[in-house]
Amino acid sequence: MLTDFLSKKFKQWSPVYWARLQLVKTAEEIQAALNHDNPEIVDFLLEKSNYVQDLRDQFFTDPVENVTDLAWSSFTQSTALLGACPRVQPRTRKGLCEKVQSNIRNVLKLKLAEDEQLILNLSLCEASLHVLDWELNSEIYNRGQEKNLTDIKRIIERIITHVEGRKNNISQILENDFIKFRAYYLNAQTCRLINGLPWNRVDVSYSQRAIENLEALLLLWAPRFFRLGIDSKIELARLKAQIGEKTENISLTKDACSMLIATASQIKENQVTLRQTLLQSLAQAAASGVIIDPSDEDFSKIAFSSASALMDFPNAPFEARLSVVRASILANMARNNWKAATDLFEKFVTFQATYLSTCKTQEDIRNYANHAERIGDLSAYCYSKLDEPHKAVLAAESTRSLFWKYIATQNSSDSDFVQRSLSGQLALNSDTLQRVNISISICDFGVSWTVLWREGDENHIKTYSTDKFDSKFLLNNMFGAESYLNEYYQFATSLNTAVGNEFEAAFQNWNAVLAQTLNWLWDALMAEIHQSLIELGIEPDTHVHLLPTGLLGLLPLQSAGSYSEREGWNCFSDHWTVTVSDTMAHENFRPKQQTQYSYQFGAAPDDSPKRFGITNPTGDLGIETNPANKLPGFVDLCRENASKNEIVRFLRKCSLASFFCHARCEQAAPATSYFILSNQERLMLEEIYKLELENNPTVFLGSCESGIYEVFQENEAYGLAAGLLWAGAKSVAATYWPVTVGTAAKTIENLADQYSENPQRIPTALTLLQRNMRRGAVTAEPKANIPESNVLTLRPTKKMTLEGDFKGGSSVADFSQPAHWAVYAIHAR
Repeated sequence: MLTDFLSKKFKQWSPVYWARLQLVKTAEEIQAALNHDNPEIVDFLLEKSNYVQDLRDQFFTDPVENVTDLAWSSFTQSTALLGACPRVQPRTRKGLCEKVQSNIRNVLKLKLAEDEQLILNLSLCEASLHVLDWELNSEIYNRGQEKNLTDIKRIIERIITHVEGRKNNISQILENDFIKFRAYYLNAQTCRLINGLPWNRVDVSYSQRAIENLEALLLLWAPRFFRLGIDSKIELARLKAQIGEKTENISLTKDACSMLIATASQIKENQVTLRQTLLQSLAQAAASGVIIDPSDEDFSKIAFSSASALMDFPNAPFEARLSVVRASILANMARNNWKAATDLFEKFVTFQATYLSTCKTQEDIRNYANHAERIGDLSAYCYSKLDEPHKAVLAAESTRSLFWKYIATQNSSDSDFVQRSLSGQLALNSDTLQRVNISISICDFGVSWTVLWREGDENHIKTYSTDKFDSKFLLNNMFGAESYLNEYYQFATSLNTAVGNEFEAAFQNWNAVLAQTLNWLWDALMAEIHQSLIELGIEPDTHVHLLPTGLLGLLPLQSAGSYSEREGWNCFSDHWTVTVSDTMAHENFRPKQQTQYSYQFGAAPDDSPKRFGITNPTGDLGIETNPANKLPGFVDLCRENASKNEIVRFLRKCSLASFFCHARCEQAAPATSYFILSNQERLMLEEIYKLELENNPTVFLGSCESGIYEVFQENEAYGLAAGLLWAGAKSVAATYWPVTVGTAAKTIENLADQYSENPQRIPTALTLLQRNMRRGAVTAEPKANIPESNVLTLRPTKKMTLEGDFKGGSSVADFSQPAHWAVYAIHAR
């Protein structure tokens, strides 16, 4: 009573001083809550954040008089929000971090004291690291992350250098140590995230320096900053384990496990989030140790016990649980305990509905799907080792394309897509039964493939594996300095600005990259798959349907082959007729009713054309007639007639569609990947997959990047071609990289000719065309309306023509080059 009375009086006499006291009190309460980590901590932290905001809005309004108050209130509020971040859903976490960043950036515009600037800059770095840490844990990669992390690291190291270099007086010692402690903790976290990027090789020098400095500070200051000390120990151990695995340093990995075990005794039972984080880190560190040294029993015991403890945690986020499941399976695989690994997978399957119940948004579902597919790939490999092909294909199919399956069941009365996926009753259509289906799974230990085929009235299944091609090998070839994806981006970027000889040079370089890529794909994987088909007695030119997972889906597997000067190319598709897709379970998820989509498109009358195309809607492609226009009843929407409203109306009812326009795969936001229509309208992926294509049309895409998906997601096939398949298309002819107008026109013209004779033989038509291209039997015939040099991927802001008349000698127009004959694939249900 007396305290409340005095507080009210003090607030009346000196409101600003009263607010400062409240700020100090609130900061202490926030720190105490973070140290104790009680179950209601999130609500408490958000409440305190709002309270600090109210104090600032009411009492600290003068940016000159209250500059220090504004700085420390901003820091206190940021501490509360950042403390809540690891304990909330990803979408909420991102919103909290954005609030922190906006708040701090506004305050940093003021004239602050040195310590205030340092503290706020560290909080700004921490907010950015929270988002990046979540993205990388969810295995969502993009090239901008590397630059962001490097920039953050540069800021943190400048702060460390500055604090270490200044002279301390008595009043500065505590502030200096606190700043140094936080800076080294964040520096260690940044180093770990940089090392975790798939295309990055570990930089031992700066990582080792982060380890040494953080160890020194922990000896001095862990008792004073309890929670920061515990966090730093966990971060230090994670960094050691990561470097230990990448450099195969077993002692560093043992240090990490020992540190985490010792730290566990300092965490109280009610510190739930902290204990979850530690158990996850311990399981992953121990799994890394097992991979380095499979004979070490201690690592196995630690990995399994910590994984088991985390699996039983009541509120562990699905990302943590799934990453530990994966780490535990890896630990068993490292010791060739294939049965124990598959037992873990089967336990994971029983918990899958529980995990999915924690997913609140489509973003959550996509993250879950990415983790689950990794686990499915590992398990398929293990079942292959156990020679259990039915379980191998079920492991792959039940964890593959989960996001698409979720979308397909959103508006269905049967919304349990998990059970439908796990049932094992694949609703194979007639096309599926008439082809050889090969499900390919790649993981840390190798690659496995399961072959399903039919002879007469009998179904057959056989599984294979190899350890000479694994995910590390693939990552090195995809993300290295002169790798496929690095060269791909240089090629695609150069096309926007190249002129004359530069354009020709870009194509020559890309052809060289493709030749190298197709060679290592053949030597490491496709030659063995080819040999397995021969051993099974599969007849030449049989229809083979490839179902690759992860990054393999970005590569033209059907074109993998070897080259010799004497005999030319010998490719996989020289022996087999090939199609591809992300799953063989499309028919399990066929929509039962009309889905709802976000725009009020016009209704499709019964007299809508069954065959239609869109041609040059942006007016810059130099072609005015669709290559499929010879088909009977074909309606060509050219230029301004190719409106979004008309296209969607026709697409829903048609049996064939031929798109000849620009397309773009948006890596940062794949749902917004799009086709460009007239008046710069965009038909986006998130709209396409909500359509029900009633007549299961065949779709030809004369567009660039129409067959690829988000490169750094690695698993889920989330792109335009897959979207059309899941919307109901029977098959889609799509591209892996930028394609010339001439190549697209030649390809679509041949496919349309075959469609008019027998739509079932479209894969055969593409296969024969590509074989003829490789042999030089298809030549570039310059036409006034098809300039061979135009590339469909370029932004339609300028006329895309080049001077010169290509007659087959240029790599831009020479169809015998892999940039032309390997660019297309048929994606089929």
